[in-house]
Amino acid sequence: MLLAETFQARVVAVEPSAKMRNDAERGSAHSRVVYRDGTADSIPAADGELDFALLSMVIHHVRDLDGCARELRRVIRRDGLVFIRNTFSGRLDGIRHYEFFPSARAIDEARLPRVERVREAFEARGFSTVALDSEFARGLALMRAAVDREADPIPVREKVDLLVLRRSRDEPLR
Repeated sequence: MLLAETFQARVVAVEPSAKMRNDAERGSAHSRVVYRDGTADSIPAADGELDFALLSMVIHHVRDLDGCARELRRVIRRDGLVFIRNTFSGRLDGIRHYEFFPSARAIDEARLPRVERVREAFEARGFSTVALDSEFARGLALMRAAVDREADPIPVREKVDLLVLRRSRDEPLR
């Protein structure tokens, strides 16, 4: 909903769980947001239909990174962007809850993908890395300003990486 409002954009939200889609539709209904049944390796969109994709705290649930990258390459227009907002194995310093639950760090190191593996999967499919974190602070500031405009904001504070990839404008869809 925030993307639709902030950018006056049409948003396609893809979710494989019918319950989660129904909850989102009830709790976050918006005239420019549509919820579709799909997965990271089977996105319900036409070739080149989408300007960009935002994968927020989801990449660690994707079982087939190569399939995800291949499918995003298909649905993202040439020169379009993919934003991957997530925590990555090997980059967990500064996450406060590990002070209180130290064994959780070892679990997260084992279950989360490494940023290098995600980059490798996407770069093998014609994406190039644009940034890792460089514009994330500005984006957070914009999000905080949007929350400040809300009547009953709920704070979310966490250290998360943002990997930005660009689909090649020269290569045809495969």
